Amino acid sequence: MNPNDRQARLVSGWDDPFQTWKRHADGDITREAEATVPHPLGDVRLGVYYDNAAVVKAKCTNKLGRTTSVNTMTVAKYFEQDPVTDTHRRTLAELARTAAGRAAKKLGCKATLPAVPAELPTPSKRLVNAESAGGTCGWYADYVAAEGRGRFPDRALAAPAAHAQEESCLLGMSGEEVRRLWPSLSKDEVGSDSLDDVLRVAPFWLRTESYFGDEAGEVKTDHFGRDQRELPPGTTGSDGAENVWWASSTCDGEPAVHTLSSDYPYDRVVGKRLRALFKAYVTDVAARRHCTHLKFPSAATFVED
Repeated sequence: MNPNDRQARLVSGWDDPFQTWKRHADGDITREAEATVPHPLGDVRLGVYYDNAAVVKAKCTNKLGRTTSVNTMTVAKYFEQDPVTDTHRRTLAELARTAAGRAAKKLGCKATLPAVPAELPTPSKRLVNAESAGGTCGWYADYVAAEGRGRFPDRALAAPAAHAQEESCLLGMSGEEVRRLWPSLSKDEVGSDSLDDVLRVAPFWLRTESYFGDEAGEVKTDHFGRDQRELPPGTTGSDGAENVWWASSTCDGEPAVHTLSSDYPYDRVVGKRLRALFKAYVTDVAARRHCTHLKFPSAATFVED
C-alpha cells in the first residue's frame, strides 16, 4: 500500500523553508530553518525522523506473494517554548513502529521491523557553513570546492547520508552575503523584490530532495490554488509555476525521483548555473545509492541568464 494523497511527497519552490513570519532585526532569516531535514532512523530499514516527527516504513509480502509497504507517521505538536526532546522523538519512533507493524498485520502482510535505536542523534535546524557541510550536503561542499560558489548559498542544512527512503539538502544565503551580492544584480534578475524583501521575507534558497522506492511514486508539486502535478519515476522536467526541476533513476533496483526547488526571483539570479548544480547533486546521489538509468532534464527546462 503506497502512501495516499495526504502522505504524498510534496515539493514546491513556494514552500518557504524558513520562518519568514519571524522578524529578524539583522535581516538574517536563513540562520535557522523552520524544520529539520529527514534523518535516517537507525540502519534505515525503519524509516526517517525529524525534529518533531517519525516515519516508519514496513515492507511486507501479502497473501498473494506480492511485496508491498505500509508507512506510518507520528507527529508531536507543542508550543515553541516547549520543544520536542530526544526522549520524545524516540517515543514517536516507537509509536510509529508499532503502528506500522499493526497495519501490516491487518493487511495480511508479513513484515519484520528492527528495533528503534536506543539513541537518535538530535536533528538541528541551524544551517552551517556550506563549504564544510557533510552528509546529504557533502556533494555541495565538493561542488563549491571545485567550481567556486559564485551566487550560490553560503549555508547548508544536512542529515547523515544513508540509504533512507528520502533525503534532503537545504541551502540558504546569509543576510551578509545577500548584501554583498545585491549591487551586482540586475532588475531582470530581482524582479519587483527589494533588498529589504530578500532580507526579511523572501530569502534566497535552494533545496535538493530524493525519494526512493514506493515514495518515488508519490512525488508531486504543490501550491495553493493549483492542482497537484505528479512527477512520475522514469520522467524528467520542470514545473515553472513551482520552480521545481526533477530527474529520475533506478537505485538498488527501485525507482527514484530527484528534485531541485528554488524560489522566485532566486532562480533567475543563479540562471543557467542551476543545471550544472543539479547535475552535480544527481550524479553524487546516483553514485552513493548505486543508481542506474539516470535521466536528467534538458537545458531548455532551466531559466536562461
